[in-house]
Amino acid sequence: AAVAPDAVPPIVPGHEFAGEVVAVGPDTDSRFRAGDLVTANPFTMGTGGPETIGLSPTRSGGLAELTVADAARTLHLPDGLDTRLGALCEPVAVAVRALHRGASSGPIVVVGAGPIGLAIVAIAAIEQRHPIVVIEPSPSRRALAERLGADAVHEPGTPIVDLLAEVGFAPSTISPLLDDDPAVVSIIECVGRPAIVGSILSEAPPHAHVVLA
Repeated sequence: AAVAPDAVPPIVPGHEFAGEVVAVGPDTDSRFRAGDLVTANPFTMGTGGPETIGLSPTRSGGLAELTVADAARTLHLPDGLDTRLGALCEPVAVAVRALHRGASSGPIVVVGAGPIGLAIVAIAAIEQRHPIVVIEPSPSRRALAERLGADAVHEPGTPIVDLLAEVGFAPSTISPLLDDDPAVVSIIECVGRPAIVGSILSEAPPHAHVVLA
């Protein structure tokens, strides 16, 4: 059934934000002062349990004039940093964690070149983790993935093992119990659709590390 508009709690979005401290709450044991440039992990405890700043009707996000963040989850940014870059801390942190949940070596396949997928490509390229293969339906996002360091970009539809073969990767057939370092690939899913997750799991070569980002 449709939900009446007035029944939906209003929110001010923006869980990825950076800004200037204007005040520190009373009785807050904090190393922050008014004027500090900061960003924050956008999670807090509400009356009903954990809440996400910017997705909560009681904790407005970065598009609000003022945002309240927990001091324990707030981080200083370098003086003079462009706040637009500071706001990227949270999504880049997600990408760093996703990448490092994969294998420590071997090729990387990124499925979906949205903001998180593109950040993973950039970080992998900075860390010299090649080859990097990207699967993405949008031509403009495929082009951006190449600019950020992807070695190969493809539209969906070709099996992952075939895409890996094009960059010279052949999956190991030896059991990890018999070989200390079988050839592995990290497949990082950045779309969030069950059908795509199912497709990846059915196509993943032996010993692959599949990360749902």
